[in-house]
Amino acid sequence: MMSAKEEIKMRFMRITLIGASDSGKTALISSYVNKTCPYRNVKTDKAVVYHRKVDIDDDSDLGVLQPVLVEVEDTPGSERGNEDEEEDSRADLNDEPPKVRVGARVILEKDRNKLINLFDDYKNKGIIPRGYRSAIDGMLGKEFTVKTQGRHGTFGIPSPDGSDGGVWDFPAAALMLKVSMVLPIDTFLSMGEKTKPEFASLKERKQHAIDLHSPFKAYQRPVGNPDMDKTMTRNRMGYFICFDLADDDGSSLKEAMTVYQMLLKAIEKKKDRPLKPIIWLVGCKEDKALEETMLKNYQSASIWSEHEEIPLYKTSAKNHKGVEEVFNDMLKAISSRENLWNVLGVDGEEEDGLEDEQGNCSLQ
Repeated sequence: MMSAKEEIKMRFMRITLIGASDSGKTALISSYVNKTCPYRNVKTDKAVVYHRKVDIDDDSDLGVLQPVLVEVEDTPGSERGNEDEEEDSRADLNDEPPKVRVGARVILEKDRNKLINLFDDYKNKGIIPRGYRSAIDGMLGKEFTVKTQGRHGTFGIPSPDGSDGGVWDFPAAALMLKVSMVLPIDTFLSMGEKTKPEFASLKERKQHAIDLHSPFKAYQRPVGNPDMDKTMTRNRMGYFICFDLADDDGSSLKEAMTVYQMLLKAIEKKKDRPLKPIIWLVGCKEDKALEETMLKNYQSASIWSEHEEIPLYKTSAKNHKGVEEVFNDMLKAISSRENLWNVLGVDGEEEDGLEDEQGNCSLQ
């Protein structure tokens, strides 16, 4: 029987996926963690953390397999929550104002008469045959996520009763981008600023500190804020910037390029910190792409990734092609950068803020 001193310690590592809505992030994660590809595309509205235990080759001369608990962090579409502000990072990068598009958060016109006139105009042109409906009264001035985009200046948002496939079309002029000072993607561009959990009592806080010495145990107890950060790793270590290889107009890849620049800016702001995450570009949905479309997107991505000197992978969640390879390669890359995952740091000194009330260093 293995003694306590001989017990093998498991490394904890985190991979965060970012990119546009419908770029294939969730399907890629499911293919890796659950060995299945979802049949339906469901929008990711907030961060979701998945776990898988794997053994990776530590590339030592002994060829020892190292057990790793990998946290895979799924995120909402990076383009969601755009704002028309001078300080908006997208306007800085693209030199153009953000626009309403699929995945964006919008607010429906609150003036009923104005909205009726817009519908009448579109109805007369035969664009929206059904016109204004009485059920829309309950939607006025409320916030929605754009689900579809029509050819004639219309956008689909969720219908209140689930009719017409769950989406009703609205004139573009009836939808306004939600103004927010922080883009949802900004939350996932930070490397080490993990929000500390809040507890109702000192007893709960002490119990949480003790629980941190046993993986998962701290998150099984109903203490603290129910929306508390569920990750066990202390920082983000590796990023997959995902894009859709089957995207006809290349907007998914363009968004990936924009997100990469945003991530570089976030890293530059934290240049006083030694943590530098590993960033890779990952093409998804290879099985869905027409050969011509896939080649066009992949060639464009190859030229750009070579210029930026970041690795490029292509994957198919449905066929499980390239999935294990890209995740395993990333875990090996993170493993080689001990300052990213070692709670003690490369010099063996405890990091600030990682000690519990007893003065012991908590597990990652």
